[in-house]
Amino acid sequence: MDRTVIIGHDGSRGAGSALTWGLQHARRRRAPVRVVRAFDAEMYQFGLTGLSLSVIDDMRAAADRDLHAIRDQARAAYPDLEIDADLRIDSPTALLVQLSEHAETVVVGSHGASATHLQLSGSTAMYVAAHATCPVVAYLPSALRTLRVSSWGSTGHRPRRRLWAMPSSRPRSCVSP
Repeated sequence: MDRTVIIGHDGSRGAGSALTWGLQHARRRRAPVRVVRAFDAEMYQFGLTGLSLSVIDDMRAAADRDLHAIRDQARAAYPDLEIDADLRIDSPTALLVQLSEHAETVVVGSHGASATHLQLSGSTAMYVAAHATCPVVAYLPSALRTLRVSSWGSTGHRPRRRLWAMPSSRPRSCVSP
């Protein structure tokens, strides 16, 4: 495991708050940052959406430009941090779990779904917390309180992974999504 803080960013407002929290966390830990976005091409394949390949390529290119603009804003706001950005053709859950193998922490935003909704429909944060090999922080809207979920190791004696959900009322966004 290296010390990199992985921040998943899907372009949402919740991701912007998670980015700010993740950057502040990395500064405290003196850790490098990697902001990642998954472009799930399978969603658009097989003509199910009616989108042409050129439109899908344009969407991917726009996501890449947005991600690099976010990285540039983060670098300007946090010049003392080493910050990289990476767009990958993958599902968000697979990408974040894979990157967790070499990360100190994975940080993701939340759209503010209730705990019941998360249990019924699933979420990126919950899936990553259950499968990641490092701690996962889900940054929640201020309406929700801090939530802790642990996955127990095979012995059942001590937590192997944790999901910390932080209310977004703490740090204000220094980097716009």
